[in-house]
Amino acid sequence: MVICLFQVVAFIYCLLSFYTTGPKYLLYLTNLAYVLLTAHTTFSAALCVVDYFKSRRHSRGCTEIAEDRPTVVETVPTETDDFLNSSGNNPSGMTTQERTASDVRLPWYYKCYWVLYSIAFAVGLYVTIAYWILLRGADDTYSAYSILTHGINCVVIVIDILVSGLPCRFLHFIYPSSSALAYIIFTVIYWAAGGTDLINRPWIYSVLDYGQNPGLAVGIGMGSIVIMAPLCHGIVFGLAFARDTMLMRVVNKRHLPESECMTAEPQAEERV
Repeated sequence: MVICLFQVVAFIYCLLSFYTTGPKYLLYLTNLAYVLLTAHTTFSAALCVVDYFKSRRHSRGCTEIAEDRPTVVETVPTETDDFLNSSGNNPSGMTTQERTASDVRLPWYYKCYWVLYSIAFAVGLYVTIAYWILLRGADDTYSAYSILTHGINCVVIVIDILVSGLPCRFLHFIYPSSSALAYIIFTVIYWAAGGTDLINRPWIYSVLDYGQNPGLAVGIGMGSIVIMAPLCHGIVFGLAFARDTMLMRVVNKRHLPESECMTAEPQAEERV
């Protein structure tokens, strides 16, 4: 909820430039990536709130049944449990009901949420990397807008990955790669139709000038689709993998018997 609140406020601030640029605001990948990131954090907070109240309602219902009839009651898993179980990303194993992946039907909106997660995070990282390597000029100033969309966005992404249990699969790079392909095709169509940027130059980004430097533009486009999108998704995958590995170690250590913990700690100290 805190991440969502910050992102929405920052997005509203960034939208102020929409009144000066008009519809051309949506031409730029930076702005599209920020829209996706804001949509992700909002969607994430909404699902958390809904799932929280659903779990409380299930808990109250099971408690009332238990009071009326003193039998063992099996708690109904929440949709978040189903999500983690179906993706194989529940390292703690602490679920309310033992269920196999084939028994779980992932709701459609969680599937959409998962796709949005893969696209928003990879594209957000790509925007930051591409801006600082390809687009930023020596005379550019550090405006609040630029810092939010090319720096703080990555901070939000990293925090979101580390504090959530959302699974990440490396093969899901197909989603950011497909998004990159769609954007590159759009830039080609926009250029061929005679579209211009904010100051009437015949391209959206200087590195995508298909008229004056088609070789560079094609190289940047193909590199973004084939190399950068999978690479940025790989960074997200690596952070999620590190998070799950640390969580697994913490949970396993907590579940060790006290005698094993006492013997394990000196061994760890010796290895250090």
